[in-house]
Amino acid sequence: MKTSSVFSALAVGAASLLAPMATLADFTVGFADICTASGGPSVPSAYINAFSAQGATTRVLAWTDDAPAITNMVNGIDLLVLCGGEDVDPARYGETRKSYCGASNLTRDAFEWEVLGAAVALGKPVFGV
Repeated sequence: MKTSSVFSALAVGAASLLAPMATLADFTVGFADICTASGGPSVPSAYINAFSAQGATTRVLAWTDDAPAITNMVNGIDLLVLCGGEDVDPARYGETRKSYCGASNLTRDAFEWEVLGAAVALGKPVFGV
């Protein structure tokens, strides 16, 4: 299956999980910044394109360490998507790093943890890839 097909299936599935018989045109989907070294907010275009193709309004939630700003950003979306990428640092969930662990991005981990916490507190659905 092509990557674009996988993302399209994810986007179509999102609509049915959010509200039966709804389309994504009714929703604003927020994507947590993946915090690349290049600076500026970044999300792989395949995610944005798949949800946009289904009619969703998309928004990149840019990195910040300001908790009220994070809550405000998450309050403005209907669905949070945490994009796939580096491994979460095992210390984040109380484990030690094993030899088979991939690279981690501590800035991204901290930001996604805060965004996820805000989404849960606000009752927003979350897709983790």
